[in-house]
Amino acid sequence: ADFDNKYHFQGYQVYQLRDNDVSGTELREISKARLVFQTDIEDGITKLINYTYDDEVGAAIPVVEVNGEDKGIRHSFSVKEDLFAQGDRKLVNHKKYYFMAISYSQNQM
Repeated sequence: ADFDNKYHFQGYQVYQLRDNDVSGTELREISKARLVFQTDIEDGITKLINYTYDDEVGAAIPVVEVNGEDKGIRHSFSVKEDLFAQGDRKLVNHKKYYFMAISYSQNQM
């Protein structure tokens, strides 16, 4: 396969955050961020993997970053519940909620 040095937009994810102090590096921590919505280009690419060097192993370890739904890009969605609520998850008027949207891309075309 030819090497592609350009990254191509693949999709995006929207997370509800516990509070406004959560950073993009903490999105995998369920106590801080919960996935609300994901959308992904319909192109047969469903899994995005990054390779992270592990000093103990002395090699690059594959890490699955995204399991895309591969159903086509959607630009609207509805948030109907608070994913951090205890008990009743209904949204509460005048309560602040925090969200973060991140896009992802790939270069394995």
